[in-house]
Amino acid sequence: MIDPSPAIGNNFYRIKQVDLDGTITYSTTITIYYNPSTFSVSVYPNPVKEVLNVRVNSAVTGRYTISITDMAGKKSV
Repeated sequence: MIDPSPAIGNNFYRIKQVDLDGTITYSTTITIYYNPSTFSVSVYPNPVKEVLNVRVNSAVTGRYTISITDMAGKKSV
């Protein structure tokens, strides 16, 4: 699941599991730091005809993997 509106700063997440017998257990809590100013992705044009441009702006240098799928979830080659 993707959080549609994370708060800026620390966000805390855990999974609640309810068994068929009603027993409830929780996963370990994880912290995700969110700061929209440090990472942004621009994809254009929309709709795409032949060439898709992807621009990644990040304060952290590194290698990123991008997976592009169609509306049915099929990966493009």
